[in-house]
Amino acid sequence: MGPADRLGHGARRPRTPPAGPHRGDVLRGGRLRHDHARPGRRARRPRPRRPRREGPFRCGGGRPPPGRRDALRRRGRDRRGARSGDDPHGTPLLQWSRDPGVRRVGPARRPRGGKRVGRRGEDDVVTYLPLPHPQRDTAHLHVQHGLLRFVREAARDQSPLPGELELTARLGCTRQQLRNAMSELEAQGIVRRRQGTVTTVDPIALRLSVRLEEQFEHADLLHRLGYRAEVETLDSRRSSLGSRVGAVMELPESTAAIAMRRRWRADGAVAMIADDVVPYEGELEHGGEESVFRLAQRAWGEPVIWEVTTPGVTTLNAELAVLFERGEGAPVVTFEMIGIGASGRRLMHSIEYHDPDIVSYSFVRTVRPPWGGH
Repeated sequence: MGPADRLGHGARRPRTPPAGPHRGDVLRGGRLRHDHARPGRRARRPRPRRPRREGPFRCGGGRPPPGRRDALRRRGRDRRGARSGDDPHGTPLLQWSRDPGVRRVGPARRPRGGKRVGRRGEDDVVTYLPLPHPQRDTAHLHVQHGLLRFVREAARDQSPLPGELELTARLGCTRQQLRNAMSELEAQGIVRRRQGTVTTVDPIALRLSVRLEEQFEHADLLHRLGYRAEVETLDSRRSSLGSRVGAVMELPESTAAIAMRRRWRADGAVAMIADDVVPYEGELEHGGEESVFRLAQRAWGEPVIWEVTTPGVTTLNAELAVLFERGEGAPVVTFEMIGIGASGRRLMHSIEYHDPDIVSYSFVRTVRPPWGGH
């Protein structure tokens, strides 16, 4: 009994598709298919597929749930504030660019594995912006300062950070508060967290958090690094420029000036002493708490828009050693700064003495192309 006899009563015998293309064949996906239509009949057109819904969520017409919708709105506001500069807490601290002098506009992203390769194979350049000012919330400020202290110790000892339970116990905070502070440092690239491993500190990112080319009030800088900053005015008087400062300012050494000496402390330890001089012939009232930059602006009628800074190293003499509360001959880092206004006038002169164990400065040097050749 052949195959045709086993079809049963009423069964249709299958048609053999004709050889070669004809009007019953349909070209689908680049392949010739037969739709089992009659040779003289027009082929049916394939039904078009329904277009995929746009948006992050396919259900509900592409609209996210209410909770997720609010989170997306907040994230959008943070990004807009970071681009416009209105929200200081939304400023991205880690940005990628193929040119060290050009920073890409947009949210910062960290690569996985610590190295990111561009589309054409070139390595991207990492630029770290200064640390953001901590939020005014007292609890958040306490947790952030304490966590930054552990970060500095871990970078100095080349060891990982303690575990979450130990950190919450030593900081006296909740796990959520610790995670919020840790996520901020992770977004800046300072700490690196991997699931199932210890949390480590990137020493390069921590060094670049204080840039030599970025100008800050020193008390604000100490706050950003997690220190408890204090400023005190040691001396404020009317004086003359003197020969050394007058030569740099290109003014007669007998020019009248306002001279101030101030001291900054970080967690009780002396971090910096600054000798500031603002040349000014007339009478000008000034308080001991006023910044030298604001004083120069009031005296000259224009602000300092850039500074010419020369770093150096010296040892403490007997007078400075007493003020620094250190032994005579201890090494300190010096910065000699000349503040210049938009008119080109030299508005102020300052010499700063820094303790290198409290704040260390770094700067990024650009290697000009062609790279790899000397």
